[in-house]
Amino acid sequence: RYGGGGPAPPPAEAFPTMGEAVKRGKADEAARAEAHRAVEALNVEKRRIADAKRREEAEKVAEEKRAKKAAEKKKAEDEAAAAATAKAEAEAAGKKAADALTSKSGADLAKAVEALSPKPDAAGFAGAFFAKHGADVAWLKTEAAALRVVAPDVPSQVGLIEAAKKHCATLEFPKDANLKSLVQQAFKALFLSEIADVEAFEAWRDGDDDSDAKVKALMQTTEFFSYLDTIDDVETDEEEEGEEEEEEEEEMVPM
Repeated sequence: RYGGGGPAPPPAEAFPTMGEAVKRGKADEAARAEAHRAVEALNVEKRRIADAKRREEAEKVAEEKRAKKAAEKKKAEDEAAAAATAKAEAEAAGKKAADALTSKSGADLAKAVEALSPKPDAAGFAGAFFAKHGADVAWLKTEAAALRVVAPDVPSQVGLIEAAKKHCATLEFPKDANLKSLVQQAFKALFLSEIADVEAFEAWRDGDDDSDAKVKALMQTTEFFSYLDTIDDVETDEEEEGEEEEEEEEEMVPM
């Protein structure tokens, strides 16, 4: 007993044995490893969920793009079909108008066409006269005034050129006794009679049509288009010379 009658001191803490310490350390290490595996598994699951979400979003975006592309394609096809239908209807109407006027010629025909409202489609109008005259394209010069009325601008003039190509295609692109192709004669008549401008021929040549008929027509009109290219070169040189002369004159003007 200690003096004073107070309580006895707590017993001294017992230190673990070496075996117990090793065992406890292993248990702690296992617990830490288990906790690490649990955290790693959680991170893996988070990454899996994030990857799945990204794939889902990417697929959604891709599907939206596919849907948009399909819609744009359908819209373009519908517009092309509508344009083709409208073009065919316009040509049919132009041919009908021309059929009613094939008995007229020269100034009388030009006057009759001028009185029409709206003006007939150029391609359809020309197609009717091509059909009437067959392999004779001299009518292009005779009816030049009327053709200028129905084809006052480049797009309608392209229609005339296309009508000439189509007509020659139906005749299988014939040539005369001098081996001159009918399509080239028609093109020359359209140009020399001032019915179709250089710009119209260039627009027709550079258009998207890659049909066999157009390829054949181009093969038979290489001489004609070479001639047009020469005209373009001359006009370009003259324009440049004119600009240089204007600059020289400006320099000579006294200040």
